[in-house]
Amino acid sequence: MQKPKIEKTVRVKRTPAKGLKARPSPLVVFLVGIAKTVKKIEKEHLFILLAGIVLFLVKGVFGFLSAENLAGHDLIGNYTFAWLMNQFMKNLSFFGWSKLWFAGFPAFIFYSPLFFIVVNLLHFLSFGAISIMFSYKIVILASLLVLPNIVFFSAKKMGFEKQERLFITLLSFAFLFLFGKNNMVSQTLNFGLVAQMFAMNFFILFLGYMFTKEYKKTGLFLGLTILSHIFAGAVAVVCLLMYTLLDREYYKNMKVFLIGLLLASPWLFLVLKYIGFVNTYFNPGKSLLEIPIIFFIFMSFSLVKFKEKRVKYLWVLFAFLAIISTLSISTLGIYNIKIQYDRLFPYMLFLVCVLSGQGLLIFSDLLHNNFNLKLDR
Repeated sequence: MQKPKIEKTVRVKRTPAKGLKARPSPLVVFLVGIAKTVKKIEKEHLFILLAGIVLFLVKGVFGFLSAENLAGHDLIGNYTFAWLMNQFMKNLSFFGWSKLWFAGFPAFIFYSPLFFIVVNLLHFLSFGAISIMFSYKIVILASLLVLPNIVFFSAKKMGFEKQERLFITLLSFAFLFLFGKNNMVSQTLNFGLVAQMFAMNFFILFLGYMFTKEYKKTGLFLGLTILSHIFAGAVAVVCLLMYTLLDREYYKNMKVFLIGLLLASPWLFLVLKYIGFVNTYFNPGKSLLEIPIIFFIFMSFSLVKFKEKRVKYLWVLFAFLAIISTLSISTLGIYNIKIQYDRLFPYMLFLVCVLSGQGLLIFSDLLHNNFNLKLDR
């Protein structure tokens, strides 16, 4: 009697043809990329973001998302610009002539367009599920919420130690919520200076990378700052010039300037082409007396480290902006240069918060050491 034949199942391992590699699906690549990014995030960043979310909830800032009537000065006007950008982008353009307001006006030729482009990108990428209005609100709130994380990251690039970075970040929350009507939340949500707030994040990143050798990224953030807000871009160029005079790295900083200029050139070309139609007006700067004296007291402690390049630079930059702002209030002739000098104040406040953060750490260390000395006695 013959034994029954048992057929063996042989598993064949499929291998890609020679010269070809097996490629994971785009979804897998995306998820792995997110996992790697989250893993690289410092725990301090997560803590700062959580602290920001809690503070925004306590202060009721997230209520802005459900607000039906945007009535804060330029807030509704900037929403109109977001709607105009939507019309232009549908025609594959970022600039054009608006038929609103009597005979119309050239939209986004003299006003930096990047904020409004980002608002509409979020709208288009959601296939219209996110309305322009809600997208507008999301970008505004995100600009405010991420600022402390941006400050922490940039302080690291500047070379500040971990404790210094944490104290500086703590003071960045003051930048958002203190100083009365001059704080960033009020300036953004009550006065509608949304593009300025959006640009502030790129400006701070630019300032941080300026202290590194990474000239390409520094130039990138310079260009993004210019494209986000023309005044922020002008302040950034002044910052670069003053830094060049301090560190004398002319070749590196020239490359930074050229990269930033090249990135912003499509828009800057239009500005220069029609510069003859620009009509500026004068606004005096704000007084330093609007800053609580306690911040100047903490700032003074940072002078202990004045020999450090970053501290010296930040002090010199603050002094320069403060002098220009003060001169615009006086009658010494600077009013002949017609710009809005009050727009310098947020940058002065930011520098005050950075230097106060470092000074606060030095002050707390002095108190701690003095207390320990008394205990030893």
